[in-house]
Amino acid sequence: MITDPLLTVTDVSVAFHQYVGLLRRRHVVQLDNVSMDLAAGEILAVVGASGAGKSLLADVILGLLPPNAHVSGEVRFHGRELVDADRKGRVRYVPQGTGHIDPTMKIGDFIALSGSDPIAQLARFGLGPEIATRFPHELSGGMLRRVSLAASVSDDMELLIADEPTPGLHPEAVTEVTDYFRQVRTDGASILFITHDMITAASVADRITVMRDGTIDTVAAGVDELTGYARQLWRAQPAHDFWEALS
Repeated sequence: MITDPLLTVTDVSVAFHQYVGLLRRRHVVQLDNVSMDLAAGEILAVVGASGAGKSLLADVILGLLPPNAHVSGEVRFHGRELVDADRKGRVRYVPQGTGHIDPTMKIGDFIALSGSDPIAQLARFGLGPEIATRFPHELSGGMLRRVSLAASVSDDMELLIADEPTPGLHPEAVTEVTDYFRQVRTDGASILFITHDMITAASVADRITVMRDGTIDTVAAGVDELTGYARQLWRAQPAHDFWEALS
């Protein structure tokens, strides 16, 4: 059951100053009055085309914006301002891509940096213990994405922010990831699932938030509630006819 908000984002805007030529400067707004909430034990998918502002929203929540960002609005966790102590412990982050995985470290040693047992973490995502002794260059892109998940999650987290965790995974691995998300929800934690893949989002999320040009376009409990631009985005998904046949 969805309860009171764990995370609340209120009227968040982000802008950057960009220089055109040597002297001319312009103010570019990339998030515009974004508000959303995430309940304890909820999976909220944030969906949108490339450049819609999904990852930038994650950066705001995680405190990862560069110094030249101009930010307004507030982010609250358990009803109070989200601080670095929360981000280091109760909030976990799966970055987009795999470039953060240290190429000089064995996989097991890299996962151990998070304080977790490497073998147990690998098993969560369908990877055998032998992977712990390998280096990143010895693994496929899909396997590295699962390593990224294994190195990022913990049993005591309250919020997981996963930025595009499924591209490049074969269908069975995507199922392993979404099954893990459901288990996280069952255990009472929350997931902010950032993705361009509305098919996967619809299969696992309690609600879908659709972003467009730095704003919230639609919030829906399922694909049946999507209208306008959000419905167009859904129809652009290659397998939407299959899902509609099941609804």
